[in-house]
This record gives sequence, structure tokens and C-alpha cells, in this order.
Amino acid sequence: MTEYPPPGRYEQTTAYDAVRPPPGAYGYGAPEPSPSPNVAPPRDQGGHVAPQGAPTAPKPRTGKDDKDDKKERPCRTLFTRNIAFEVNSDLVKQNFERFGEIKTFFDLVAKRGIVFVTYYDSRAAEAAKNQLNGMHYNGRAIDIHYSLPREEDQQHRCDREKNQGTLFILLKQASQPLTDEVIRNFFSEFGDIKSIRKYKDQRNTRFLEFYDSRACLLAHDRVDGTKFMGGTWDLKFAWDL
Repeated sequence: MTEYPPPGRYEQTTAYDAVRPPPGAYGYGAPEPSPSPNVAPPRDQGGHVAPQGAPTAPKPRTGKDDKDDKKERPCRTLFTRNIAFEVNSDLVKQNFERFGEIKTFFDLVAKRGIVFVTYYDSRAAEAAKNQLNGMHYNGRAIDIHYSLPREEDQQHRCDREKNQGTLFILLKQASQPLTDEVIRNFFSEFGDIKSIRKYKDQRNTRFLEFYDSRACLLAHDRVDGTKFMGGTWDLKFAWDL
């Protein structure tokens, strides 16, 4: 009998806990009042939160900085802060649009000097972070970090609304073992594949991750329940690793 992975087994298990920024991060040197413990951190419409301990502005790059950046878990949503309040948010959005199609742009520039930018393609998010981090608007350097889904969301099964790129795939009653090469050849028509990962020792199951979340949706809707190699595809949405 095929064993399905329990919720959270292959999810991202560490989400950033949001805290308020250091004094002056939202203004021009004037600290904000100390927050109440019950004050909710900034979130976008998808529930993504600001990373913990993000600096107010980028510091000169060092080897240690590069190592710290690698600890962040890449994802499709970017949290951008330290934007001057008077900056036109349309200009900010245009700069992010240069790297790929944006799914949502949650604008809090005028109120808090921050935006959440969510892409469909994880490569677009990575390129935007690498190239725009430290860019100046009105003399202020913006600070960009990845923003993971809420930890409480990741304790439940993923669904098509979560903008993830991963499918848990099972080929039931196949006439022969399912190989990575067969999977790649079959599913690549829907979009570029980022990774294929095994689940325990079950030969006809895999975690299949696309770069673009729209490819994930298309593959699910076109393939789930169809016949292949004498068996039937069973596809479920999963959290990106």
C-alpha cells in the first residue's frame, strides 16, 4: 500500500518570526513606540511575514554576509523594507517587474515603507533579490529578504492556492518502475523542472518541483487521474522543500 507523506513531513519547517524593526527603520531617525506583544507583524495578503532580524539597510558585503544570506530559504515572496515613504510605489513595482511576472504586489510604501512582492517563478524572485537588494530610492537603500509562508499554514496539507511549485506524484499499478528520466520527459512539457525527489523507498512515488507555480497547477489539472504505463496518476499539491 502506498504511504502518503503526512502534513509537514517535507514542508519548510522554519518560518521567520516577525519582529519590529530597529529604531528609525520606518521613519527618518525617530523610533516607533515599543509594540505590544499582541501587535501583529506586517503580513501580505497571502500571510507571508517579515523576516526576523533583517537589518535596516545593507552593510558593505563581507564573506560572513554572503554566508548568512545562504541561510535564508529561497521562496517566491520577497519582503522589501526601508523604502522612503514619498517614493511612488508604481516605480518600485516596475523595477520588480523587470525580473518576471508578479502574482501579487502588496503595497505599504506610504504607510510603512515596505512591500511584499510575490512572483510565480522562484527564479524571478531570486534574481530580483540578488540585483535589487541595496538599490537606492531617494538616498535610502532598500533591504530585501525572502518571506516564507506562515508556519501554521505549513502544518496542514498544501493546496492550489498556496503558490507552491511541488507535486507529490504517484503512479498506481504501473506495469514497470517509474524512473526520474521518465518523469522528467513526461512532465517537462508543462514547465521547467527544478528537482525530482524520492519519498522513502516507494519506487513509483516522487516529489516533483517546478520553478513556476503555474506549471505545477497545469501539470496537476492535466495529468491527475489519467492513464500512463498501465497505471493511473494520482497527484497532490505539496509544500516546496
